[in-house]
Amino acid sequence: MAVSVRRGAEEAACADVHRVAVTYTVTLDTPHGRWEVVEKGAQPSPNALRVAGGCLPGGPTEPGFPELREDEGMANETDEVELSDQDLRVVARYCAEIAEEALSIFEESHPEDRRPRAAVEAAWIFVDGARRTKLQRTSSLAAHKAAREAATEAAGEAARAAGHAAAAAYLHPLAKSTQVRHILGAAAHAARAAELTEGGNRDVGAARIEQARRRATPDLVAVLKRYPAAPARGNRATQLMSELDTSLRSL
Repeated sequence: MAVSVRRGAEEAACADVHRVAVTYTVTLDTPHGRWEVVEKGAQPSPNALRVAGGCLPGGPTEPGFPELREDEGMANETDEVELSDQDLRVVARYCAEIAEEALSIFEESHPEDRRPRAAVEAAWIFVDGARRTKLQRTSSLAAHKAAREAATEAAGEAARAAGHAAAAAYLHPLAKSTQVRHILGAAAHAARAAELTEGGNRDVGAARIEQARRRATPDLVAVLKRYPAAPARGNRATQLMSELDTSLRSL
């Protein structure tokens, strides 16, 4: 079955979905190579198709894309977690606070580019009681586009943090490890941005992760614990996210 995958209004590529018993693979051929997301379930999930096509922050065209393996994020498609609007606002507030503090790293290099700041503002609109709308989605995608276009790696990571803050409103109630990026992605990328401003000093990143741990409220931790542990394999931002995830689950 051919599936057309889109990033906003932009045609991205076509994916083929192959079903074998209850395991299926979404395969996407891109100029960067072949990407596969393997999941178990009764049918291909919309989330798997979006991840394969790069339509969500953290997709294969993003440097923050986590390595997905058959043994990670494999909860059955019928497994869901309880998630209220208040839970979503708890997560979005946490992400917005952290991403907002990292905005200066991006804006020092791109003072005229408001895309990451607009994403954080969209997150706050949701936190303050408005319904989640297309605003959060579109501003998140715009912030990730700004990250790809950033002049420095640190600025790009700060923009990604903003993108994840806006996307936090769309945390899905699916018991999959990949959903943890909606909860902790902003903190991980903000920590990586700070690390890069100090020449890649990992002590700086570790200190920011400790700050993020202390900032987490009991309500935030309760939401996190409803999901499987974050993916541990991947780039430095993914490693930082895994470290924060492990620390919070110990509370």
